[in-house]
Amino acid sequence: MAGKSDRKPAVSAIVNDFLNIPVSKLKGIGDKRAAGLNKRGISTVLDLFYLIPKDYEDRTKITPLNKLEYGKPAYIKGKVLSSGEERLFRSRKNIFKIILGENIFQVDLCWFNVKKAYFTSFCCTGQEICAYGTVTFHNHRIQMYHPDITTAGDDEAPALLPVYPLIEGLSNRQLRPLIRAAIKEYLDLIIDPVPEIILKRADLPGLKETISALHLPDNSSDLQGLINGETPFHRRIIFDRFLNLTLRMSHDRQQRGFQTTPPLKIPERMFKGIKAFFPFPLTGDQQKCIEEIREDLISGRPMNRLIMGDVGTGKTLVAVAASYMAIKNSLQVAVMAPTQLLAEQHMAYFCALPPEMGFKPVLLTSALKRQEKERIYDSVKDGTYNIVIGTHALIQERLNFDNLGLAVIDEQHRFGVNQRSMIIEKGKNTHVLSMSATPIPRTIALTIYYDRDVSIIAQYPGTHIPVSTILVERAKKRWIFDSMNKMLEEGSQVYIICPLIDESENMELKSVIEMAAGLKKIINPRYRVEYLHGQMEQAKKDATLKEFREGKIAVLVATTVIEVGIHVPNASLMIIEHPERLGLAQLHQLRGRVGRGGKGGTCILVSPESMSEMSRKRLSVMEKVSDGFEIARMDMEFRGHGEITGTRQSGLSEFELGEIFENHDLFRMTGDMVKEIFEKDPDLKLPEHRYFRVILERAKDITI
Repeated sequence: MAGKSDRKPAVSAIVNDFLNIPVSKLKGIGDKRAAGLNKRGISTVLDLFYLIPKDYEDRTKITPLNKLEYGKPAYIKGKVLSSGEERLFRSRKNIFKIILGENIFQVDLCWFNVKKAYFTSFCCTGQEICAYGTVTFHNHRIQMYHPDITTAGDDEAPALLPVYPLIEGLSNRQLRPLIRAAIKEYLDLIIDPVPEIILKRADLPGLKETISALHLPDNSSDLQGLINGETPFHRRIIFDRFLNLTLRMSHDRQQRGFQTTPPLKIPERMFKGIKAFFPFPLTGDQQKCIEEIREDLISGRPMNRLIMGDVGTGKTLVAVAASYMAIKNSLQVAVMAPTQLLAEQHMAYFCALPPEMGFKPVLLTSALKRQEKERIYDSVKDGTYNIVIGTHALIQERLNFDNLGLAVIDEQHRFGVNQRSMIIEKGKNTHVLSMSATPIPRTIALTIYYDRDVSIIAQYPGTHIPVSTILVERAKKRWIFDSMNKMLEEGSQVYIICPLIDESENMELKSVIEMAAGLKKIINPRYRVEYLHGQMEQAKKDATLKEFREGKIAVLVATTVIEVGIHVPNASLMIIEHPERLGLAQLHQLRGRVGRGGKGGTCILVSPESMSEMSRKRLSVMEKVSDGFEIARMDMEFRGHGEITGTRQSGLSEFELGEIFENHDLFRMTGDMVKEIFEKDPDLKLPEHRYFRVILERAKDITI
């Protein structure tokens, strides 16, 4: 432990500097690895401690080759009988294979796209090696795809090995010893920021104990609890994230309580005249939201309102109404979107509005050339443009407004606290209107966003045609293919959603690249097929989405990267592979990408034959229910069964709403504690308070 280290920093250094020790200072982490960690939001030693394992591998015992069970992970040992690279006839892919033997039993260890040099130390015939992986069966052979292998007798790692989320430039084999070394050197220096009285009341373990138990489990640990994320130590990590979030929100809400801003002048005549600018009647929910916004703007206090509405309920129209009221008071408006494509869609929307509304919009993105950016900066500063629409480019230091009065933040959960603050601080006591298409039941929304006023739009404008959803087994792939061809022949476009980017050890899952390549071979050449995933360069992603929106691409094979913000009216069919891997709310968001052209749409959920009865029951909800808020409520109920584990988050700055749904009791408890802390500890209200400063530092990039 750190007590045995040669370095013994002073107490003041521990208190003030511990959180800021750069992860690059750790032995074995150079600039390249530090860059990969930074992409995951890990820049300090404490961030590294909060990188919670997403799984655990049980290597406490060797499983004999004759006792292996299909579909289950196993730790095996045997002698190398042969090794080498083979070429698969059907897929024409190269596969590297080691045949491992024990007595008369054999297992094929297989890897795609490997660097053969890595395997030189494991390929000597007769050499004894160990392997850990999931057991599969193919062509009458027992196999493991992409197993982790070591030479027999290598006992460097503990018997229960943590499996961490993917880090660019760092494999789990490299990451584990780095984290163990960091714990050895720095764990004793941690000062738990959560008072002991709070931990006792919540029945939670201390931070040191938690970090040690999650990263360095011993053979007596509750393996199943660790794998399922159901230990008191996981609950402590969740508590910390909830506490950081609620403290930050409470502080921000309290600070706003002391702020004042000149009330806007919005006479009844102006307010009622907004409806005349649109060629269709506003829904009752839209009108109610606009009325609530007006009350905020004339109150003399900065507005901080969240508009929540399902896909297609008309949230953008409400944002336009708010922007109109702001510019009529000689204020500027910033509209910030998470992607360039969504920003372009907002720009097109504002440009299409009647000139009488007085909007002078401009689009600012990182893709613009420097000279064009400089011109826009100058024009925004002198007030030429009253609507500035963009991505993260809006928070650049060079951008200064003449008189920013309203910040509209679309898909607000995609931005961190700091990012939202940076755009807000470009004005003086700026009004804030956030929008989210993530459906959350109102009672939970009020708990999660208790630092904001919440308005919900549940009504759809005009005649809303729900997307027809069909659950189909993969065995009916001919019917699925015919359905796609029919849509294409009718001139519609198609999305195909796959859960993975490329080859995986789970060979049953279709990958984006593999699916796109296969379709290009069998589909009519006049229908262009392209793929899209999150690891592509932003410029390539934007270009692909733009071509799909323009109709140049007929079939887009993608990951869930297209979940929000993509508006392609001509897309009428979505096919989702392995929908059982996604939550109901996420599936609802995905199918919201089709049927946006007023002629309806179809979503086909392609299920594997081996899917459990619980998964089938859960997915059948999508066939019967189209209301996003009801789906979110039912999603919570199914999550309670523990079948959907989701993606375990890392660190303190990442949240999934599902995490709050699943631990709603803990979230409520932290909210109550924070209120009590603010009421009973006046010193805590000051950012100089050490405890609070620590919390704010940790919470700076929280996104929700």
